[in-house]
Amino acid sequence: MMAFSLGYRCLVWYSVPYRYRRTIQSMGIRQIKSSVAVVWVLAAIVIGLIAGVTSPGGLVALAALGLLPPLALLLLWNDPSQSMSESIQQGRR
Repeated sequence: MMAFSLGYRCLVWYSVPYRYRRTIQSMGIRQIKSSVAVVWVLAAIVIGLIAGVTSPGGLVALAALGLLPPLALLLLWNDPSQSMSESIQQGRR
């Protein structure tokens, strides 16, 4: 399974024109960030249900614990910076 997915990525990677490769990489990073955020929020909800949180203070704390870390992750985790070769290629256009 892993060899197939690696082979597929390589096939796609080298068949795409150079100027679109950065877009493909950033799409992967965005998907990872979104997936981590969704898993975190779902885990916080499950923990809250298992713990039986019913008090208003507990619900506020659970909401803060469930939403603030993914929000910080989405806002503060930057895409990779442009490489030297990408800068040169962009300057040549």
